[in-house]
Amino acid sequence: MRWIGIVCLLSVAQSDPCMACIWNAETMAREQRGLPGVYQTIMGRFEKHSDLYHQKIIERFTLEELETRDDIPLEEYDDIAVAHERLGDHESAIRVMKAKGKLLEKKPDPEHRYRFHANLGTFYAHKGELEKAETEIERAIEINPDAHFGREKYQLQAIRYLLADPPQPATVSFVEYRENLDEPRKIQRKEIEEIIHALNGMIVMGQQDSPLLYYTLGKMLMWNNHYHLGWRALERAKRLGYTTENALDLGFTGNGIEGLQRAAVEQVEVLNYPDPSTTFDEELAEAKAWVEKFQEFEGSLIRGGIDHPSPSDYRSFYRENGHESDQYLRDGRSFGDRMAAFFHGDDFQMSIFVIVCGVICLVVIAHMRQHNREWRAFREKRNQKEEVRGLR
Repeated sequence: MRWIGIVCLLSVAQSDPCMACIWNAETMAREQRGLPGVYQTIMGRFEKHSDLYHQKIIERFTLEELETRDDIPLEEYDDIAVAHERLGDHESAIRVMKAKGKLLEKKPDPEHRYRFHANLGTFYAHKGELEKAETEIERAIEINPDAHFGREKYQLQAIRYLLADPPQPATVSFVEYRENLDEPRKIQRKEIEEIIHALNGMIVMGQQDSPLLYYTLGKMLMWNNHYHLGWRALERAKRLGYTTENALDLGFTGNGIEGLQRAAVEQVEVLNYPDPSTTFDEELAEAKAWVEKFQEFEGSLIRGGIDHPSPSDYRSFYRENGHESDQYLRDGRSFGDRMAAFFHGDDFQMSIFVIVCGVICLVVIAHMRQHNREWRAFREKRNQKEEVRGLR
């Protein structure tokens, strides 16, 4: 069945060109200290550097110096290009990367060749030049398919999803897209956790206000039975402009944002959760206030003479305001409610299934061993009788 429809995804694609990850000095630092939890990512409570922070990086070298000198470390090109990108200057970011590409012709470096294609593809994607972005991300993956912990394969899938002709209905997430196939691919349960982790990193280290990313994350969380988190991710997508109202939903009845959110509320009521909509605005405001305080504190460090603050410089801020992971999911449940949710959940049911299967196996094994012992005893008695008869 060919997927057709008036797809609002096209309008979303203009404001949400893509969701690739950047690569600069902050990337490995973030990878080493770990990503924030999915809840913190959904609510936006994670470290987001201030405009002043990025401006200080840009001031290290002018665009002309980057294009003409050959003694500037390759890492500087990544940092400065990403700083331009974070400030919304896609043209300058691309210009810096092209300057790095020319320098790489003089100073070949496989790792930086990968970073060059990855960043250039990201900048093209954010600018909306998806064909160029697809080419660059493909080259990056060819050089290093495991970079970003394998997330770039999903970046490439997202780009191809947005380039699909005919367009995919907005109810189909980009991880379900399969080129030249009539129906969305089926996501295996074992892959869902990998996708959720990838989406978490793509938001934190890439496009932090991508409605398509939040929609896809919400859908995967729903499929993984995380209804509270799924509702919140879908609500973020909706507030960022993602809508499935105009899509002809062929075969995925109720799989639009509204349908998924209704299903989530029904499930959380069964598990004695409160309606997530009752606290969402307060949680969002709390996360926004935390980021504003973080950026204000960072600005005070820079104005005080620390152009590039290190993690240790933020310790006093964390002591006073808490870490990015210190905002927790508010579910309002008592200990009894949590236990009831566990006993009614898939994890408990799977545990019971495994235990029952294990008990059955043990009973069968014990029965077989007992049968073998009885058979050996019977054979021994029979042999003894035959020996007695032979003596007679």
